[in-house]
Amino acid sequence: PVKRQSLEDAITANGVAVAYNQRVFKIGRLMAHDPEAVKALLEQGATTPEWEVLSATTDELISRREADLVAYQSKSYAKKFTKLINKVREAEAKLAGDSDEITQAAARYLYKLMAYKDELEVARLYADGTWANEVKENFSGDYKIKFHMAPPLISKRDPITGQLKKREFGGWMLSALKVASKFKGLRHTPLNPFGYSAERKEDKALLKQYKAVLNQIITGLTEENKEVALEMARVPEFVRGYGHVRTESVEVAEGRWKTLDNHFKNPMKVIKVKTGTTA
Repeated sequence: PVKRQSLEDAITANGVAVAYNQRVFKIGRLMAHDPEAVKALLEQGATTPEWEVLSATTDELISRREADLVAYQSKSYAKKFTKLINKVREAEAKLAGDSDEITQAAARYLYKLMAYKDELEVARLYADGTWANEVKENFSGDYKIKFHMAPPLISKRDPITGQLKKREFGGWMLSALKVASKFKGLRHTPLNPFGYSAERKEDKALLKQYKAVLNQIITGLTEENKEVALEMARVPEFVRGYGHVRTESVEVAEGRWKTLDNHFKNPMKVIKVKTGTTA
């Protein structure tokens, strides 16, 4: 027979995630005594993170991404997104029926390419408090934070793969990230020290190409080529990863656009190809 206090003292003495393990122990005792009470508490306390809730309408889909782009860069940057998407929407509205699949795809993937995760965005996401709060909620005691990163300006390349090698940084890196996050206004200026890397140039070129694709859809959308237009708008779905993985997926996307461009201009030759969609 081990006393409750003895177990709680042992958890404290162990010094690993003390607050978390104390809560788990108490919930476990309550679960053994009254499982229905625990289930009721779970139902009351369960919340779905905002980012896991699907947009119910096209308007909501667009407005949520506009708000994210304000946080990412600025209000003027977000307005550029909304302005272009509204033009796509107007072009699609002229077609028969009430489908807005092209508009939804354009909103998802224009946002994806406009909010590319560069060094400044990584810094902002670490510095906005969400990550730090998650660490505090899950760890207690005398723990240390370490970062494994490959900053392009100071990292060496692997002699075999040619890719940047990650280095270990101490907890002080969080303070550096907080400072870096203050300079997001430099992102699209010559003063951005990270904007000259091959990866960032690739991001900008891809975004420019996608805007050109959307403008092509805006000016040339018809009943005959609307299926191809939808495929064109969805191509960035397959651009994923970082470094050489992303570069390879970008090359695939560019090849796909080239093929679809011909079909868009010559709709009678279209052979429909089905692709997946994202939430």
